[in-house]
Amino acid sequence: MKKITFCALAMLGFGFTATAQTTVTAATTGDFPTEVYSQRAESQAPCDQEEVSNNFENGFGNTNNGVTVADDITVADGEIFTVEDVTVNMINNGGYNEVQVEFYDDLGGLPGTLIDSQTIVPDSQDQIGVAFGREVREVVLELDDDVVLEGTDGAETTYWVAITTPNPVDPASDSFWETQTTSLSAISCAFSVDSGITWSNISNGEALPPAAVFLVEGECDPLLSVDDNALANLSVFPNPAQDVVTIDTKGQFEVKNVVVYDILGKRSSVSFTGNTVDMTNLNAGLYILEVTTTNGEVGTYKIVKQ
Repeated sequence: MKKITFCALAMLGFGFTATAQTTVTAATTGDFPTEVYSQRAESQAPCDQEEVSNNFENGFGNTNNGVTVADDITVADGEIFTVEDVTVNMINNGGYNEVQVEFYDDLGGLPGTLIDSQTIVPDSQDQIGVAFGREVREVVLELDDDVVLEGTDGAETTYWVAITTPNPVDPASDSFWETQTTSLSAISCAFSVDSGITWSNISNGEALPPAAVFLVEGECDPLLSVDDNALANLSVFPNPAQDVVTIDTKGQFEVKNVVVYDILGKRSSVSFTGNTVDMTNLNAGLYILEVTTTNGEVGTYKIVKQ
């Protein structure tokens, strides 16, 4: 007989994959080095990662009651995965007003540092079946801001995606992320009962299933060697900056676009004119400056705003 898996607090597991960053010191101005955070080609091909349903085999939760469930995803060797949409199968009666989606890097087979957190109104949440006396819903979540998961050269990189449902349509309902045991994943799902501060993949003495049911979609781009593209000669200064940052291309290429993100991956409001970026409206802190050339090369640089 099928049964929904309840931990001591009724939880479900699912996960994403994060990678370590390798930084290369580029031009330096003043006391603080501008670091090349990554360099890549402009977005080229749609890609996705999926764990399919096994006839509504099981579920883990209760994500309506403070339990966060996470599963891992893998970024391929030498690639960058820009996540745009997340689809999850949830076992719940009534559906959700909002769903919280979080991304973490990996820490020894469990979610580590929080990368991004968004509260999303589902784009759709159609009922696709019934299991354990509850509706099964395919919940489609279009991210408000794309999440960039960077791979590394020479190895795959693991990140985690996590789901919590603090705002269900029916406050009295429970909620479980569908799980299955047919996946070839070597990493078990994980759960947290303290908003992602601590994580475990063991519930009631047993390991969580290897996969939750999800589809993650976006764009995949190849990483570029710093030595093999024009951006190796780009300078960004001053750093730290007060209000305005100058981009010096040494006359070797033209800049098509500049975007600034905060450390959680949120796009920040700045203006780019000529070769200067006006960061006056930003609070003090660490930011990522993404520069796209007219040739389609993309470089990202760490900038400190004072």
